[in-house]
Amino acid sequence: MEVVDSPLNLAHQQCRNADRLVAVGKYEEAISCHGKAADFLTEAMKTTECEQARLSMELQRDSHIKQQRLIQERWKREARREATKTRLGLALPGPGLIAKTPSTGNTQPFVSPGLLAAEMAGIGEREYDTLLYQLQIRQTGGSQMLTPMCSGSKTTKDDKTRLEEQQTTIENLRLLVDDLTNENQRLRAENKRLQLENMRLHSEAADFVERSELWVLPQAGSTRKGKEIAIPQLPPLEMPAQEDLCLDDLPPLELLDRDKL
Repeated sequence: MEVVDSPLNLAHQQCRNADRLVAVGKYEEAISCHGKAADFLTEAMKTTECEQARLSMELQRDSHIKQQRLIQERWKREARREATKTRLGLALPGPGLIAKTPSTGNTQPFVSPGLLAAEMAGIGEREYDTLLYQLQIRQTGGSQMLTPMCSGSKTTKDDKTRLEEQQTTIENLRLLVDDLTNENQRLRAENKRLQLENMRLHSEAADFVERSELWVLPQAGSTRKGKEIAIPQLPPLEMPAQEDLCLDDLPPLELLDRDKL
């Protein structure tokens, strides 16, 4: 099998194609590319015997599956946003909302504040169906939603501001969840790698000496204790007899030196 046609290389190609498709808004094709990449990685895992390579491929496959879910959520948000724009665009030129200017006679769309507030409230109801909003309602006891609006207040501006703040908070929370998920996956991969390295080190035999042959350094207080060499008792030395020395055979000078001694 050539390198170009290997499952791992094909998975990387599908990942790059998915990134390009997401950039142009083709979410369905991008989800399909991530699915193909996950399948290629599953096939590549069967062709290797290296535990670390298999672990890396498994993490990449899980990442592609996660990207499928993220793109699906982004696709849903884009669909809701487009539906909201379409709804507002259809509501503007409705019957009874077109007024003629007396000076020019041109028709211009006129939107009543009540209708615009109702549309914004409809958007808010869809966006409020989130965990964060439900948590805020529980903390405030629902008093905020039941408080009537004061007459003369700018309800449209308040709703829009609140909606923008809600959307910003939700996006920040989603980004935080993604960061925490990626960090968790990275730490899990590092943990698995360290566990494999620990198992490998324990399974390998020592190259230098066995444990029983390791040198043990003696303590400072116990140096040379109990390890003194016993010296045997030797008989005293005996002086040789003078007839055995053969002093007559020595030169005269040496005899003189002997007399000095």
